[in-house]
Amino acid sequence: MKKESTSARLKQIMSEDDLRQVDILERTLPFCRTYGVKMNKSDISQYVSGKVEPNQDKLFVLSLALNVSEGWLMGFDVSRTRSSSPFSAMQLTAQEEKVIAVFRRLSDVDQEKLIAYGEGLAAAGANDLNAMLMEEGRKIAEEYKKAVKLKSGAK
Repeated sequence: MKKESTSARLKQIMSEDDLRQVDILERTLPFCRTYGVKMNKSDISQYVSGKVEPNQDKLFVLSLALNVSEGWLMGFDVSRTRSSSPFSAMQLTAQEEKVIAVFRRLSDVDQEKLIAYGEGLAAAGANDLNAMLMEEGRKIAEEYKKAVKLKSGAK
């Protein structure tokens, strides 16, 4: 039996977790990429206002991102708890959660850079960390110099 609307459930989650619409969108992005679903600010706004109900794909992504069951999010009188979470087998530390939160706010290009950087750090080990940081600093300085030259018209 349907008890509430998706709009009411989204507002409830937003209130309980102190989330904004943009926070919900950010949480959906990794799942959107994984499942090939497109979601934007306008979609979230329309769902929260109750003007539009999410289609099946978007409802699935929202439920994953918010870690609630699809039926509950649709407003049915069912358990709020997902039967299985994509992270249920993992116990994340506070540091891991922080890394994930930062990662989710990055563009696709910057996410790839962060992955490459992290893999480099892991491969280098603690002894080579300073050398790696110096090399990265050198690369950034070179990119900056090139950008300044291009802007000033020099070659």
